[in-house]
Amino acid sequence: MGLGPYQPPPRIPTSAPGSVGGGLGDLLSPRKRNRPGSSSDGRGIERLWVCFLAVRILYVSPFLPWPHDHGGRIRSWQLLAGIREFHQVRVVAGVPHDDDGSGQKAMLAAGISTKVAPLALPGPRLTLPQRARKFFHLATNRSSLPGRFWSPALAALIGTEARDFDPDGVVLDQSFMGIYAPLLHSRPYLLSTYNLEGAVQKQRADTLPPGLSRRLALLEARRLLAFEAQVLRGARRAVACSEGDREALAALAPSTPVDLVANGVDLDESPLLPPPSFSPLRMAYLGSYEYPPNLEAARSLVEEVLPRVRLQAKDAEVLLIGRGCEHLPQAWRTLPGVTILGRVANVAEALRPVSVLVFPLSYGGGSRLKIIEGMALGRPVVTTQSGMDGLSVVHQVHLLIGGDSGALAEEVLNLRDDRALRSRLLSEGRRLVEAQHGWKPLRIAFRESVERAFDAGRSPP
Repeated sequence: MGLGPYQPPPRIPTSAPGSVGGGLGDLLSPRKRNRPGSSSDGRGIERLWVCFLAVRILYVSPFLPWPHDHGGRIRSWQLLAGIREFHQVRVVAGVPHDDDGSGQKAMLAAGISTKVAPLALPGPRLTLPQRARKFFHLATNRSSLPGRFWSPALAALIGTEARDFDPDGVVLDQSFMGIYAPLLHSRPYLLSTYNLEGAVQKQRADTLPPGLSRRLALLEARRLLAFEAQVLRGARRAVACSEGDREALAALAPSTPVDLVANGVDLDESPLLPPPSFSPLRMAYLGSYEYPPNLEAARSLVEEVLPRVRLQAKDAEVLLIGRGCEHLPQAWRTLPGVTILGRVANVAEALRPVSVLVFPLSYGGGSRLKIIEGMALGRPVVTTQSGMDGLSVVHQVHLLIGGDSGALAEEVLNLRDDRALRSRLLSEGRRLVEAQHGWKPLRIAFRESVERAFDAGRSPP
């Protein structure tokens, strides 16, 4: 769920057959470096610099960055915005088999050349055939997870575009897309990560009780880390979204430079809401329930935190906001005090009646975009140590941290009873987001990383 799309520059129409949108594609060939309007359209030397240094970038993603209904799409949209104004970009992405075409229309409106192929992304729970393939991969010394992102149709499209579009470089959007690296016709690539996925799997394994499931999860984590190391070693450069991930990626492949581009919010589209009411006390979780850490955190909030809070606040409620609600237990829909809102058109309006955001995350990676989003909108946050990893936050200054469900419930009740604490969290949380997590400088940082990877980042004359 996003806070409003990036407003793109006016679109230049395309004449390229078989593509959606064209952006600058048909008017700018990096081989010719003859972008029109380089000195007569009001941007002067900057335009002249761009016309000589613009490059072709193939952006390969498991999904289109539209609608803005989960953190991955929001981040991808913003990172694309960082490069498309100055460089020629074509997106190749997977879409569901029942895709309605709305994502492609949004890309067309944004002026981004787009080609798609069917890709069934994995859900949080494995089917029986997926379980069989998992055991087969682990038995043959491979991780099962990257294979779930494989689509023969998408593979064929990526290979064709890597050849015919003739890019100067390729951006692989998350490490699982490294499974397509052999199809890039030796084009250099930058790996843009959301998480160090093997480390996330290791954290998940650590939450399991001793036994076969834990041993298999640890084996999966080791295999996945080996896959990510291989993809990283082949990359010209990589991008991480937290300092912890940057250090872990650098340790995994020391020869590959890793840049930090944090997660952010669109501050212009994130108005500070009126102070929250605690009568009644409404807790909320905001996230995509297709992502297993979010599904587990929602379970903890509903089944462990809410009953404890209700011992002292009998009117306490939980709102579950986000896509993928079909993965939530059906019994929750009739549970007293639980409301499943699902995907919403406007996050700010959905959070208006919310007293506090509660994120009982037990594992995960990267940085928590939804926590940043909540702080930007003026809603206090209670989370775990895992929930705040990757963020430069301080307990009782920017948010509250609890070690388990009982501690989280206690922090929620403390927040209800302490107006001064609420006021401090709201003001300091917003101040932190404004200082470190506005998308505008982060888009520039990503563009500079891409330019360094593909030798286009020299300073303007």
